[in-house]
Parts: sequence; structure tokens; C-alpha cells
Amino acid sequence: MTKEGLFLVAVVGGVGAGKTTVCKIFEGLGLPVIYADEIARNTCKYKEIKEKLLGLFGEKIVSDGAIDRIKLGKLVFENKEERERMEAVVLPVIDAIIVGEVERWRREGVQIGILDIPLLEKSSLQKKVDEILFVEARDEDRLRRVVSSRGWSENDLLQREQAQTPLAQKRAIATRRIINTTSISPEELNEQCQDVLLEWRKLLN
Repeated sequence: MTKEGLFLVAVVGGVGAGKTTVCKIFEGLGLPVIYADEIARNTCKYKEIKEKLLGLFGEKIVSDGAIDRIKLGKLVFENKEERERMEAVVLPVIDAIIVGEVERWRREGVQIGILDIPLLEKSSLQKKVDEILFVEARDEDRLRRVVSSRGWSENDLLQREQAQTPLAQKRAIATRRIINTTSISPEELNEQCQDVLLEWRKLLN
């Protein structure tokens, strides 16, 4: 990255830490954001991807003629081999779409761009980001959030955590941190994001 180029930030953290909440704040502050989970949802609708997934897992992952991501998730997060088979189909497509969007940012002269990308370690962009921002939240806070917002059990959370890089490793590679425990108010979280954005802009000037 140069002062004239794109400053690319990946937001990482545990499941339920509030990564998307942080990204939405940055979006509200005028930064473009790529949400990998949204791309993943759309990818499952592509005819070619749908056919490949049906070939791997059969009709048990279908509801009303479409891939049911809840059924698919339950299947693959209970079985590492099944998850790896699914990822081999879906992740390259997701990665290509994200890379294409990042290149569009570069062409358009975007200064700072945000990636909300849970599986950064499996993306070709891992070594191309300029900053890795870790969203910190206590385990009990994260569990409370996913139980409330997603209806998950503690085991559901553990299965999804095990499918990602361990939190200790994510913290170790992070270059900056934002605290999002339940004791942090929305206003305080917003202030943290504003402070971080100010630091990024200083780096570019």
C-alpha cells in the first residue's frame, strides 16, 4: 500500500464478537465494506454451485427447491471432512468475487476498504491486507449474543469456532484491536471506530 493506493483492512474475531456491527459503523462513517457472509449466501444460489453441492450432499440440504444454509451448516459443521468438501466448492468462488470487488475499489481510487471475512486465513487476500483489526469480546458475551440473535446452542458456537483459526492466533496476527464486550455502550463502540479511522487517515497523510 502507498499513500495513493488502497489501504485494505480485514476485520476478524470470534463468532458473535460483533465484527459485522463494527463493519456497519465503519460503513456509516463512509467506508466501503465487503461482507463475505452475504456473498456466501448468494453463492449458494448459483446454478453451478447448487448442482455441485447437491452432488456432494443430496436433497437433504434442500428446502423449497433452494439450498437450505441451516441444513447445510448443520451437516458440515458436525463433520470436518464434509466441511472441507463444501469449502472446496464454495470458497474459491467467494474469494474470486471478493478479489474482484477489491480490484474495483483500486480502480475507483478508494482510500480505505473494509473486509468482513471470517475465513481470512483461507483467502488469497490474507497477505494483501494492510491492517488486521481484531474485535474483542468475552466468551460469555459471544455465547449470549448467538443464543439471542441466531438461536444457537453452546455446541453450535463451539462447532463453528473449531472450523476457524483459533482466537489466540487471530489475536496474535492482529495489528489493532476494538473492544466490544457487553459493558461497552453503542456510543463507546462508535467512538472506538472513529478513533481507529482517524489513525488510518493519519497513516495515509
